[in-house]
Amino acid sequence: MARTWQYRADQELPHRALAWYERDSNDLPSIIDFTSDWTFTIDIVDDSGVKVKSFTNSDVVKSDIIPNVILKWPASAFTDLDGEYRVHVMARKVSTGLDDMFDPEDPPILQVTPVPTDPV
Repeated sequence: MARTWQYRADQELPHRALAWYERDSNDLPSIIDFTSDWTFTIDIVDDSGVKVKSFTNSDVVKSDIIPNVILKWPASAFTDLDGEYRVHVMARKVSTGLDDMFDPEDPPILQVTPVPTDPV
C-alpha cells in the first residue's frame, strides 16, 4: 500500500524523508549511499500520467544513513495543485548512467488540499 503524504497548498515545510534500500549479494536489504555519484529528479504526476511538476537534484538532501533521501521542494511548490498525485522519485547513478525509481510498483501518493478562502 502506497504511503500517502497530505499537504495544504500553502504548507511551509513540505519536506519528506525516504529510506531507500537495495539488495546486497546475500539478498539482504542494504541502505544505498547517495552521498556521491547520484542525481535526482522528482516528478509529480496526475492520474492520467501527465507530469504536472518536476524537481531536481538541488531539491534533495542525500546521505549514507537513514533517511538517505530528503525531498526539500520549495514551500510554494504546490500552491497551484489540488487533488491526488503520484510522486516519482528517480535516482541516476552518474558513473553508469543507470536510473532507479523509488518503489516503482507503488510510488508515494501526494494529496494536496487547496488553501481555504474567506467567505465573500
